[in-house]
Amino acid sequence: MTQKKNAGKSTAHAMAGNMARGGSGREKNKAQLITSKDHYYDLYERAPVGYITVSVRGKILETNLTAAQMLGMSRKSLFKQPLLSFIHKQDLETYFFYRKQLFKSRSLGSIQACELRMVKADGTVFWAFLEASVVEIADGSIVCRIVINNINERKKAEDKVRQINQQLQKALAERDKFFSIIAHDLRSPLVGFLVFIKMLTERIEKLSLEEIQRLAGDMKKSAENLYNLLENLLEWSVIQRGTAHFMPIFCCLEDMVKENINLMQPYAMPKNILFRYSVPKHLHVLADKSMLNMILRNLLSNAIKFSMNNGTVTVSATRKESMVLVSVEDQGMGMDQKTMSSLFALSQISSKKGTDGEKGTGLGLLLCKEYVTKHGGNIWAESSRDKGSVFHFTLPLAEKRGQQAQV
Repeated sequence: MTQKKNAGKSTAHAMAGNMARGGSGREKNKAQLITSKDHYYDLYERAPVGYITVSVRGKILETNLTAAQMLGMSRKSLFKQPLLSFIHKQDLETYFFYRKQLFKSRSLGSIQACELRMVKADGTVFWAFLEASVVEIADGSIVCRIVINNINERKKAEDKVRQINQQLQKALAERDKFFSIIAHDLRSPLVGFLVFIKMLTERIEKLSLEEIQRLAGDMKKSAENLYNLLENLLEWSVIQRGTAHFMPIFCCLEDMVKENINLMQPYAMPKNILFRYSVPKHLHVLADKSMLNMILRNLLSNAIKFSMNNGTVTVSATRKESMVLVSVEDQGMGMDQKTMSSLFALSQISSKKGTDGEKGTGLGLLLCKEYVTKHGGNIWAESSRDKGSVFHFTLPLAEKRGQQAQV
């Protein structure tokens, strides 16, 4: 009896122990489920990428918090919304092609990827990288799972690299053009010098005074062309290196026009070209004096170069609100529209001879454009074949003496 009683007690204790252990196991499983749920919440809801589930018809069925934030709406508001309403209209074709490829074979687990622009609820546009696969869910229906990455920063970096590459390509093209100009136009006057000197040294005793004077005149022209070319090349190199000093001051425009006309008189004399100017005495500009001198000299030089013998070159200036419009007009050979369209582009400039065979590079006009732009002005030309040309440029008006620009 005693043994049976003891055995019953042992069995009861064992059962109680098993129940206790069972309860402990359930508690442990419950704790594990809670941990797994929290883990899932962190992985899915707070992932750094957006997760969206879309029906075969393209309606949003589910999103994580990140995707909802990306699209600027609550998860509840996104339910049953068509995904295409968040696709930029210019990328709808890409989206439809993407969907077609995705559902074409209904191959479960296959992944399709694309880049397109998406639009948030507030109209903000961002670049997104989409990766999607077709899956079958518990009820047997087919849905599309999409992972969305915001790639705005990457796109900005790519655009920056693209811009740098374009600038580099442009710089290389301009460098090649620059070297071709130097190779062609710097060589020509030097070759002329060599030819003239050879003739003088080998045949001077056989040459008449008239022939020597003609050769000396040709050498003078070559020297002038070479000097002008070198001056422009040096100025251009200063601009390209970014070392040009810009110091705008109060300048009397009439004085500067007269000064530069006087400097250009010797170049105009062989063609018997007359200079005229019409500049109000009290018209002043805010300009860098050396740059303005370079602009005027280049435009006057061009006007002489393309003028006919006995022609007239006119410089005029008028006030246009806060700017001063300066014009340099000739009565020369003029230009067609194609020539005018290439006047201020290094990649398109070409050497064109003047009415007396004068040579040039076109660099002078490029310098003018650079310097006028530096002053905040514009430069342009008007011309017709055989009717002459007018070059206009604008500079800031100076209202009072002592005025100086902020640079």
